[in-house]
Amino acid sequence: MDGLSTAIRERIVERGLTQAAAARALGIGRQTFSRKINGRGDFSVSELTCLADFLGTTIIDLVQRAEQIAHAGDAPTSDGYAIKDERSGAVILQARRVNLVGEAAREAA
Repeated sequence: MDGLSTAIRERIVERGLTQAAAARALGIGRQTFSRKINGRGDFSVSELTCLADFLGTTIIDLVQRAEQIAHAGDAPTSDGYAIKDERSGAVILQARRVNLVGEAAREAA
């Protein structure tokens, strides 16, 4: 589940932790943790429980965030793109289009 890996990564960063510290908390090697977080293996329920505790959250919160990530869509706006959560409609990321060629041409004129 790619969204779950992203949710776990987000929590690790938010808490100022490292993947090595998370691996130690689970009692697994850093390479094993890396393999699991990159989708080449699955976390067991007990590992997810321990990981959620270590990250100060719950499995339910991690799974809900994973669903938000998985269902986030991107929608064009008048001057760029916004990535929105399909359930809530909340904008997660917004980017503005910039026409560098047009800007340069106007500045040169």
